[in-house]
Amino acid sequence: MIPLYSSKALGLFFRQPAERELFTVATSPIKIHKKAWYHSVDMRLQGQNIHFLETAKKVSKLRLSSISDANNAHSPSRINKLDPFKMNPHDFDRKNLQFEEARADQIMLLKSWLQKPHIFKYWGDGGLTIPDFIQFTSGQPSIFNHYFGYYLSEPIVFLMTSIAEEGGHLDKWREKEGTNLTLDIMIGDERFVGKGFGSHILQEFFEKKCQGVSAILIDPELEHTQAIRVYEKAGFKPQGTYVPKEGQWAGITHLILKKVLKKS
Repeated sequence: MIPLYSSKALGLFFRQPAERELFTVATSPIKIHKKAWYHSVDMRLQGQNIHFLETAKKVSKLRLSSISDANNAHSPSRINKLDPFKMNPHDFDRKNLQFEEARADQIMLLKSWLQKPHIFKYWGDGGLTIPDFIQFTSGQPSIFNHYFGYYLSEPIVFLMTSIAEEGGHLDKWREKEGTNLTLDIMIGDERFVGKGFGSHILQEFFEKKCQGVSAILIDPELEHTQAIRVYEKAGFKPQGTYVPKEGQWAGITHLILKKVLKKS
């Protein structure tokens, strides 16, 4: 029978005690056939499969960089290198934001976001959003234009805009000249919720997708104070309140806010 060698035995090849400890403690037990001694070695190091195309003796040259990484794992610069989403508002770079019209194949992403508690509370089950999304992404007439916003190519936000028509419930708050848009927004990636990124996302969206627009109107529920703070930080000004008389939000007070992009 071919003798087997455990990770503990292999640990003896490490010259420094700390290296042996890192290898024997942080890895799960492994066994290597003697005939495979000079072939590749599969190890499980700190929960990650690392395939070394080296001999076992070459593996012994592994340095203690992992220990240093562990010690620095909570430093802001290290975190940002490992995960760009674990950042503070000062690290957020609007240049990394892109907005594109929604595609039909993104409907499952939208549905999954609508089920998240922080979204469901104010958007409901998508009974109004999903049908219009399907119309828009299939090239059919729709009430809204639908967009996804991406940070470093990751989808993080969904936005809808529509024309605020004369005679509608927002009529008295419209700018008298030019195009007035309504806006709805949901941040689907929780890593971007409550971190101060919302106002930056809005500002970038206005610059990239709202050129030539006179004003943007938005109507969050009056109790949704977190969203209202974000809108005010992005330059929206409260205009008044509105209570729908019918539909899903009948009887719920909404605050109307407006951001003027271009003076009439």
